[in-house]
Amino acid sequence: MDNKLMGEETLEYFDLLDIHLYSSSIKRYEDIDLGNLPENLAQQNKRSIKIQILEPDNHSKPKLLRVLIAFGIRFVKPISEESSNEDVNILAHIEAEFSAKYKLAKEPKDDVLRDFIKFHVVHNVWPFWREFAFSASESAHLPKPLIPLMKPDSI
Repeated sequence: MDNKLMGEETLEYFDLLDIHLYSSSIKRYEDIDLGNLPENLAQQNKRSIKIQILEPDNHSKPKLLRVLIAFGIRFVKPISEESSNEDVNILAHIEAEFSAKYKLAKEPKDDVLRDFIKFHVVHNVWPFWREFAFSASESAHLPKPLIPLMKPDSI
């Protein structure tokens, strides 16, 4: 990723309007809680991104960029000691999808849009995900998830 794409040159295209929780779920598949955790408990993570360019009803208004970012963690245990990452029992999951909406000051090129979403949008939403995952796991008496601070090289 070109460093200039992460700077002011990229930001001139986008104005953040809103970030909010779009949907969420917490589910147990087995009876686990903080007092009843298996020794070989592991965490798996997921992230998916959906992009929408919203055309205004009134052509004098700017287009909007809406990005739906779904994050999830699931607590798993291997079926056996030789099991792969896919060969697991799912014990519980926490998932949340966030909507980030931006006003497009002007139409960005595809590479500018892609890099903006990859770095800025994920970076903007990441603290909302961390807070949700930590508070949801505490409320549900599930293990505290491992969700590090967002670092540019981890995107």
